[in-house]
Amino acid sequence: MNTIVKYIIGSILFSFFLVLPWTIYAQDGENLSGALVIPSESNLVISQDWKKLGLFSTMDLIDSIEIKITETQGSIQLIEDALNQTTVKIEQLEESYSNWESSLKLLQNTQTQTGANFINQVGTIPESLKLRTQELISQLDIQPPVNEITRIEDVLFIEWEIRDAFTEKSTELNLLKETQEQKIKSLLQSLDTFQTELVLQQKLLRELYKNQWNSLAQLFFILALIFIFSHSMRWVIYSRSKLSEDKKNVLVWAVRWITNFWFITVIAVFFFSELLNFLPFVAILGTAIGFALRDIISSFIAWFLIGHKDSVYKLWDVIEVEWDNVFGRVFKISPVVTTIQELWLSGPSGMYKTFPNKAVFEKSIKNISKINGWIYITIDIILDKTSSISLSKKILLESMREVLKNDKYSLPSESRAPFKRYGITEDHMHPEIFLDIKPQGIFLRWKVFVYWPERHGIRSDIVELFFERSQKEKTVVIKQLEIG
Repeated sequence: MNTIVKYIIGSILFSFFLVLPWTIYAQDGENLSGALVIPSESNLVISQDWKKLGLFSTMDLIDSIEIKITETQGSIQLIEDALNQTTVKIEQLEESYSNWESSLKLLQNTQTQTGANFINQVGTIPESLKLRTQELISQLDIQPPVNEITRIEDVLFIEWEIRDAFTEKSTELNLLKETQEQKIKSLLQSLDTFQTELVLQQKLLRELYKNQWNSLAQLFFILALIFIFSHSMRWVIYSRSKLSEDKKNVLVWAVRWITNFWFITVIAVFFFSELLNFLPFVAILGTAIGFALRDIISSFIAWFLIGHKDSVYKLWDVIEVEWDNVFGRVFKISPVVTTIQELWLSGPSGMYKTFPNKAVFEKSIKNISKINGWIYITIDIILDKTSSISLSKKILLESMREVLKNDKYSLPSESRAPFKRYGITEDHMHPEIFLDIKPQGIFLRWKVFVYWPERHGIRSDIVELFFERSQKEKTVVIKQLEIG
């Protein structure tokens, strides 16, 4: 239970430290991969690769769109107010000009009916025309020739200037009105684009939330599988395996580090999908390291296959390795190499040799102690072709039986070795002689089942007894002796 709590707390803390920098990164508007690009007035452009937008960047993008909508609505309101003011100015200007022109025409018609010359007439101006002229001059920003218009001549003097200024001012205001209407139209289009994009991003946000929860559920499911695998392997190692205690501890340590590595990797990939781009490089690096350390790794793996009861060899076994003539008693088994105490015919030599554990995969290893130290020994006795085969076999067989019956040597029947397990029956324990004729002479190969520590004494006694008895017979001539 404490382990589960430790994993949960560790996951929360690890997730917090991973989410925190990502949140800060997402809140930095300049670093968003799906950043909003808005021209001066319209045409919202948003990255369509929305799959690259994270949850936090999408939320930030929605906030940006809402801000732009508010700004656009404010701009529309300001331009509408300006448009209204422009429309009022146009209406006022047209009204003033129309009233001024009407007053001027009325005065002209009156003077014509009375027969007076309007152009040459000198007199005061009607009050209505005076006021309308001053109002129009003010609207057109015209500088009058006199400070105050008091005579008809003053109006006539600036009549054409007023008409030209009105035409120019009217054209300017109408052009400004059209520009403002076009801006309002463009901003309305942008506002519609903003609102449409806002709806899409809000929909995307809901999908991201849904996907985030699904991914989070998958994350916890995978972490739960890793947790179950870790503790299941520990239970199997401690409860079901026959390894030694130190091997169990090392294996549990390896399982813990492997599961922790996958635990951190899964969480890191969940929060930083960019790490997937580095996985091939990690695989290549791991392959290179594995290739460089292949011998050490092979020896380490072989360490788990040796040392226990049913392995190739265990501590204190006598072994012979097809590797630099290694022969001796196993003294120490480390995770990488095996140390043996070298043995000679007369016993320990006092020297120690080591060989890598990977030899169990590459070389032939003879375990002398596998059947509690019982082995077969063989000797080839080469006789002259003139020798009597039957007499030679009889002398050799009697010599073997006599030596094996000596009380100083062990009998297989007295041993508790698991002979049946290795297919060795009682018939296989009796001395045997095999005959072969070669150009060198007659080969008598005898094989006997003996206890390993007594092999030299039994071999010596049999050879000695056979020589003594064969020398008494003229039909038995020994040419050579080969020990197998």
